Amino acid sequence: MVVQGEVALFIDFENIRYSMLNNYGQEPDPHKLIAKARKYGNVPVAFAYADFSKHPDQYRRRFEAAGVSRVDVPLRMLPGGKEKSAADLTMLLDIVDTVLDRPQIATFVLMTGDSDFVRISARLKNRFGKSVIISGVPGTISSDLVDSATHADPIEIEEKQLGESEARYVRLLGWIDEHWETTTFMNIARYIASSRRPLGLVGLEDAKAVLNSLVRLDVLRQEMVDLADGGSTRAIRLNRDHPFTKQVLAQWQVPAAPQDDGLNDVGDDDDDAGEERDYPAYTFSAPDQSDRSASATGSAYPFHF
Repeated sequence: MVVQGEVALFIDFENIRYSMLNNYGQEPDPHKLIAKARKYGNVPVAFAYADFSKHPDQYRRRFEAAGVSRVDVPLRMLPGGKEKSAADLTMLLDIVDTVLDRPQIATFVLMTGDSDFVRISARLKNRFGKSVIISGVPGTISSDLVDSATHADPIEIEEKQLGESEARYVRLLGWIDEHWETTTFMNIARYIASSRRPLGLVGLEDAKAVLNSLVRLDVLRQEMVDLADGGSTRAIRLNRDHPFTKQVLAQWQVPAAPQDDGLNDVGDDDDDAGEERDYPAYTFSAPDQSDRSASATGSAYPFHF
């Protein structure tokens, strides 16, 4: 389906990015996103919505280079410490403003899979006579959202290639696998996102997304383990038989654990998100440096993941 005329592109970036990361282990490319919208005509209106402080800085530059305006919508803190995004509401209001203020726009490309946009999609098509294209991540798009629109044109997903980013996770996980008594999914994700920064500046959602993608690719395997209190929890283990794991670890020697490092004090409860673990601090440099020995002088070890 190809529609000629002016096009408005609205990107629910949090939905698109985390859907790609969680389901395919890939980052979205802003140039490819707007290229999809250009299939339907000129794109004088193009916005992406998110709290961009929660996403890599590269997206600030890449959206600008792609001609997409970023709409930064900070997360709101709710009672109890939970965060809530208002990005969907901001995007919805901008869609309404666009259909009222720019009647010449014939096609609306909504890049999301969120069912929250069913009503506006149906209104655009049925009340305003617009062509509505739903372009979300395959496997994550609401069927009601597709039914409400004119056409569905999912984002193309390229075959995943494991690279240095995943290799750094494998090296870290190989070391954790050897020296942590309990390797629960959330403990590892929180450690990666903590102020220790073993892999650099990584947010909790990003860490969880990469770990999930490694589980799907069978680089990591999940298992239920029994706890001392009689309960159980989900643990993850590095699949050392996976070809990628073998290749990565063969090129890198896992450092020995320092004595009395406290790593076995990691808790077993996945629900204690607010608890600060007493993990030792580590510093990591470029993986091509040769010195991987532990420092003998303090709590910071020059391990290179």
